[in-house]
Amino acid sequence: MKHVVIAGGGPAGLMAAHVLSQNDTFRVQVFDANKAIARKFLVAGHGGFNLTNAEATDAFIEKYTHPFIQNAVRHFSNEQTIQWLSEIGVNTFVGSSGKIFPEKGIKPIQVLTKWIGYLEKNGVTIHTEHQLIDFTEGTAVFQHEGKRVAVEYDYLITAFGGASWKKTGSTGEWTELFIRKNREIIPFQASNAGIVLAGWDAGLGGGVLKNTEITIDGAKQFGEIELTDYGLEGAPVYALSKKIREGATELVLNLKPVWTPGRLAEKYAAFSGSKTDFLSAIKVSKPGVKLIKHVLSKEEFTDDKRFLRAIHHLVLPVEELRPVDEAISTVGGLSMNEVDASFQLINSEKHYCIGEMLDWDAPTGGYLLQACFASGYMAAQSVLKL
Repeated sequence: MKHVVIAGGGPAGLMAAHVLSQNDTFRVQVFDANKAIARKFLVAGHGGFNLTNAEATDAFIEKYTHPFIQNAVRHFSNEQTIQWLSEIGVNTFVGSSGKIFPEKGIKPIQVLTKWIGYLEKNGVTIHTEHQLIDFTEGTAVFQHEGKRVAVEYDYLITAFGGASWKKTGSTGEWTELFIRKNREIIPFQASNAGIVLAGWDAGLGGGVLKNTEITIDGAKQFGEIELTDYGLEGAPVYALSKKIREGATELVLNLKPVWTPGRLAEKYAAFSGSKTDFLSAIKVSKPGVKLIKHVLSKEEFTDDKRFLRAIHHLVLPVEELRPVDEAISTVGGLSMNEVDASFQLINSEKHYCIGEMLDWDAPTGGYLLQACFASGYMAAQSVLKL
């Protein structure tokens, strides 16, 4: 019997354990540094527990920045994720946005409990408060209750997370171990993060801009944008955070994207009230009205052309992204140059690296979790073939 050690009890590591546990050839053990496994998996459910997305595969994989992740998602698709969830007793439904959720009433902890139950039934053992501090070819060394615990393995799968949401255990401290092993580490940066705006007034926070288009450096997103005391949050904002990392210094909001400039001008010409009343009449939300008045000077607001242009082209200066620890995900970590397409560590046939510890990027909406599931699946399939 072959012994597989998985260091990291998040969705990637658990999926690798899930696949391997269905083969009697393997003894599978999962080790996690925290007191409980999959803590970030549970926290992610607080904002709506979307496990994947119903988007067609060709469009789906375009959301990923690296071909290895794209290839993995082709091999373990959203349809296979739905099938796997059904196998462990979790039925799903597709939301209006295409996101796939557990049936209403099923909480994240219930999904995790069902998954753990399935794994344990298949012989997987889970060890908490075991931090990987060293590894050689064939031996993994963990720190547990102040002692070093050496565990022999035939295959080692490391499934460490990124560096966001440290309260869940995703500290990124594991990078020091890989640096000692002379592996290339890319510094962590925030992804899917809020945008801090320059010259912003904290009093603008608390509102929501619905049906709004945001453009950064030519890239556009549409949806609901939240105004905070420092700037902007929301799925359209997160999807364009890469542009801020790449150096963009401003963004543009279109508060009425369904109307052409011509139609907007016609409506305004036929309106007899004040500019504030006009904004309300065309259903620009109160937070949107407040934002326009904040950005435009008195002179610009009273000028008809500048006023109308601002509704479609409100320019906001960008300062930075929110800190890494506040981001939904991170880029950086172990360089993708250190693994092959099956996520096997280069020049190390017994070791695989999966999940968010690798340097790839994707938007929210089910894509992040799907990539974690898929990379765990790919690594497990490679072990099975070997």
